[in-house]
Amino acid sequence: MVERRSPGQQSKSRRSPEKEVADYHSVTGVLIFFYFYCRSLAYYGVSVYFDGDPKSTAPNAVSNFRKKTTRLIFRVCQKVEISFEENRLCGVWFPAVVVEDLGGKLLLVEYKCAWINGGEKLHRVSVDHHHIRPSLTKFKDISFGSLDKVDVFYDFGWWSGVVTRNLAYSRYLVYFKNTNKVKDLGHRELRSYAEWKDDKWLTPYEVSNVI
Repeated sequence: MVERRSPGQQSKSRRSPEKEVADYHSVTGVLIFFYFYCRSLAYYGVSVYFDGDPKSTAPNAVSNFRKKTTRLIFRVCQKVEISFEENRLCGVWFPAVVVEDLGGKLLLVEYKCAWINGGEKLHRVSVDHHHIRPSLTKFKDISFGSLDKVDVFYDFGWWSGVVTRNLAYSRYLVYFKNTNKVKDLGHRELRSYAEWKDDKWLTPYEVSNVI
């Protein structure tokens, strides 16, 4: 026996055209967002894929979106910072520029170093992914207090130190553990300290929590 519904009941069970249009635009908006999100990840060298057909536009394909890799790929001419294994340079990061991708997770970079008679020269060296990181942005409007961990630029590199005293005229006394020395430095030579871990910058507080 087939149950018949009254015209009023049938109208309630149907979705209105306005509702269907709204749902369509909602799904379309989500797909457009993920499209540009994937494009931005690709710009930084992060590959992405979908479960099933990568070209599918079905809503379940969006829900199954996953990252394939998070390794940051450095590009030629990109500004970076590099470090070395030498004891006296441990923890020092030198500004450099990527010259060539040598393959095998090796990059050829160029950086400034000291030369005879107090001069400087450009030197090229190959580094692996453990000794390279993106260039850290320096913020000019940050002030530093006693015991703040900072990076200080001198001798062509960024050296990690701790502010021991605030002086007049935006100057600081900074202690360097690796050299056991204290330097009188200006505000322009300092920047906030951060570590590059798991493809992101961490502050000293965040680093201590991770460890």
